[in-house]
Amino acid sequence: MNEFNIWEGVYDHFDNAPECGTGFNSDRWIKGSEEKLSALLSDLQDGHIVPGGVSYSTNLLPFLVSLRLDHAEKQRILDFGGGIGLTYAQTISAIKDCSKLEYHIIENEKMCEAGRQAFSGDHRVHFHSSLPTDPDNVNIVHISSSLQYVRSWQELLEKLAGYRPSHFLFIDLPAGDISTFATIQNYYESKIPHWFFNIHDIVDVMSKLGYSLQFKSSFSGIFLGKPQDMPLQNFDAEHRLKKACNLLFTRAIAD
Repeated sequence: MNEFNIWEGVYDHFDNAPECGTGFNSDRWIKGSEEKLSALLSDLQDGHIVPGGVSYSTNLLPFLVSLRLDHAEKQRILDFGGGIGLTYAQTISAIKDCSKLEYHIIENEKMCEAGRQAFSGDHRVHFHSSLPTDPDNVNIVHISSSLQYVRSWQELLEKLAGYRPSHFLFIDLPAGDISTFATIQNYYESKIPHWFFNIHDIVDVMSKLGYSLQFKSSFSGIFLGKPQDMPLQNFDAEHRLKKACNLLFTRAIAD
């Protein structure tokens, strides 16, 4: 029996990685997201707290938002790759007063449809299948487990910086002291192009956009059903990363 590898191959760019399948547009992915949201909402109704899981990372956005809400009339969050709204649900459950929160999720259209149905009647959350021309005055850009799937990630960050957010919060960013490279992530019948980043490449791009790194921590992930380091034993040492990271960048002149 052949050993299953989550990631395979080392490529210098997405364009050279052999992509196939529907990936995050698949019915399997959408259904799995709906099931996770249903379980989360059930947990939240029990105790109205943010589940910590294997990592405190799920608390980082709610904590940052709560600090910002103390001295602002409104907080607009742009969550790139925010899925069906798991982080949104965690955030509103943890904040005392959500009346000043406006939350925008950028996702593929199938996931947007699922999210709109799940949060029907909740006017604080908005789903978009492309970057909105508004809202104005975005306060926080949240990017969780998603930048690695963007072909032109530098261009995306430049566009997001155009909203002039005070903060960029990256969660589960596969970045470290490795060479930046592309690979393939195996997801059932799909092969999804995926970046691994040299962390200095991320910091340099953000610095050029006017943002400085204020906070860094490791992200503890679950792989093949259990908490463990990223299973990259099939890669050479130059391309192995034990843990992804969480990064908070702040604009030089914050609102």
